Amino acid sequence: MQVEVIEQGRAVSVVWPDVGSAIRYESAFLHSYQKPLVESVYASAKTWNAEQFKLDPPLNFHGIESEAETRELARRLQQTGFCLIEGCPPQTESVNKVANTMGYVRDTIFGGVWQFEDNQEMADSAFMSDALRPHNDGIYSHDAP
Repeated sequence: MQVEVIEQGRAVSVVWPDVGSAIRYESAFLHSYQKPLVESVYASAKTWNAEQFKLDPPLNFHGIESEAETRELARRLQQTGFCLIEGCPPQTESVNKVANTMGYVRDTIFGGVWQFEDNQEMADSAFMSDALRPHNDGIYSHDAP
């Protein structure tokens, strides 16, 4: 990638590796994106520790469909990335119920919600615990991710 300030600072010329020719960006255009137009939803995100379990008692699975519980679930997921839910039966239907309180479960070639375990015998990286490099999945689906 090549970058050059041009026109006495009024523009920038960038040659992207996959384009090959220079693209001109006006400095006013770039400046307009210096700050986000809306406050980031990640501004309230925080790391968690054992104290978080004392601050946020578990939600109750049987009340999870109420508006108040759904809002609290979403708040906790946004802030820390997890939420404890007690009374949740250990079945995929339970995961489906919780997920559907905030959206919908995207169907794949495997169905909606399913479970599997690390199995080195399978000839599929989905069943292994090895790192998976960035890739595209599901592009063939009607509702691609």
